[in-house]
Amino acid sequence: MKSRAVWGVAGWGAGVLVLLVGLPLAAAGRLPDPVATHWSGDSGAPDGSMGLWAAVLFPALVWAVVVAGVAFGIGRAQLRGWALGALGFGGVMLAGAQASIVRANLDAAEWRQAGSVSGWLVAVVIAVALLAGFGAAALGRREAVAEPPAGAGPGAEVPER
Repeated sequence: MKSRAVWGVAGWGAGVLVLLVGLPLAAAGRLPDPVATHWSGDSGAPDGSMGLWAAVLFPALVWAVVVAGVAFGIGRAQLRGWALGALGFGGVMLAGAQASIVRANLDAAEWRQAGSVSGWLVAVVIAVALLAGFGAAALGRREAVAEPPAGAGPGAEVPER
C-alpha cells in the first residue's frame, strides 16, 4: 500500500506542478508583465502585482514545500490521512488560484486593468478543494487501517475495524 501511495503523491504532485507553471506560461503572450496577483476585498479591483516569472515561481515553490512535507508524513500510517488531505486541498486551491489569476489578467494591457476574481468562483474553488482534501484524507486513513501493524510478518491478519 505504501508504494501505491508514494506513486499517487508523485503523480498528483507532478500534475499540479505542471498546471501551476504551465497555465501562466501558456498564456504569457496574452498577459501583462507584471500580472495582478491580489485584489481589494472592498472594490474587487487589483491592488497588488508580481512579475510574470514570480507569479509562475511562487506558487510552484509553495507546492514543492507542501509535497515535501507530505512525503515525510506519507510513510507514517497515523499521519497518512492528514498528509493526503493536505495534498488534495492544497493542490486544488493553488491550481484554482493560479487559473483565476491567469483568467483575470488575460488580454489586460497592464495589471491595474485586470478583471476581478469573482466571489462565486472563489467559493467554488474552496468547495472543490475541501472535497478533494476530505476525500484524499479518507483514502489515506482507509489505506493506513488496511496495512498490517509494523513488525507483522507476511500473511499477518489485518484487524477488523
